[in-house]
Amino acid sequence: LITIRKRRGMFVSDMSTSHAVSALGLFLELKFDKDYILHVFNLRQVIEPEVSRWAARNRTPEDLALLRKNLERMEGCDPEDRDVESTLDQEFHSTITAASRNPIAPVVLDPIFTLMPKIRAMVYSNIADCRSTALDFHREIFDAIERQDEDSASALMRDHITRAARQANEA
Repeated sequence: LITIRKRRGMFVSDMSTSHAVSALGLFLELKFDKDYILHVFNLRQVIEPEVSRWAARNRTPEDLALLRKNLERMEGCDPEDRDVESTLDQEFHSTITAASRNPIAPVVLDPIFTLMPKIRAMVYSNIADCRSTALDFHREIFDAIERQDEDSASALMRDHITRAARQANEA
């Protein structure tokens, strides 16, 4: 939010989405602990099902192509390569958020999505079947979005996040 220029001083940066997202992302990163993670999941349970509903309504052929490619890459991903897998998971949720066509949704959710690799690392190290259930949910959510079935997309995303929150609580 502030730019420091050597020998010139400090200046308030232009307000932009990227500045807001990076500031919130830094805040969330610094507050990272198990209790905070559960609060993050609670927020996701409220927001992401509606974002998925909007994505089902507003998605384009390009959005579907991106989601399809993401699923193919996730299905072919080495289960031991948690970094790539986490990036693909983050991409899936970000693509749905963009497909919602709500310009505020990425500002709110992208900083949360940046925590996903750390959360997944914590959960996956303690719970065996996480990957397969997440991938199954992703496939079903994609199918609902492709069919423009808003109610199913929303319900599936809610179930997906509820299960992930339960797994995070067990980790």
